[in-house]
Amino acid sequence: MRDKGCELRVRLQAMTMDGDVSNHAAQLAAITETHLNSVQPLPSEQPIASYTCAMHALGLVGNPTYKCIAQFGLGRIYAGKDFVHWLIATKWLEETATPEPGGIGVYFDAGEFKHIGKCAADGRICSKWGTGLLYDHSVDEVPSSYGNDVRFYKLLPNDASISAFVVFASESGVPASFIEHCRKKESREA
Repeated sequence: MRDKGCELRVRLQAMTMDGDVSNHAAQLAAITETHLNSVQPLPSEQPIASYTCAMHALGLVGNPTYKCIAQFGLGRIYAGKDFVHWLIATKWLEETATPEPGGIGVYFDAGEFKHIGKCAADGRICSKWGTGLLYDHSVDEVPSSYGNDVRFYKLLPNDASISAFVVFASESGVPASFIEHCRKKESREA
């Protein structure tokens, strides 16, 4: 990843760590006054606190089966670091040399997953930062904690994302009976 400027990324990191999300847009505007960047906050169709970067990038936001399964076992099985590493290791995600529209960009630090976002047609990324907002940004305009290695993968359709999550949950110890309960609950609510 091209170095966009260490100080910009450090300032974006500090902004993201501020738990008062209502201040993030103003903080970004202040950062932009001294550190030229193209980061833009985006509107969110779902409450911003209700999802993670992985849920957003993989199309799991608002999926009732995902939500039900993720509540099992005090929420230890969810779309996070372990799930993304599992998707890569099991080849659910197919790596590409460059970003593809609709694909995903995955950020690593020393080989460990840190962040994920959706690739746009113009090579930009749409991603949710921590507990903060949803942003449109260039590949290298991310908080410093997201690492310096970004890899790109083909689109994983929403139906494949939930299928992968069900397999991951099953392999992670969620009982088949509970998964079936979640799927039946979804069909009753549909």
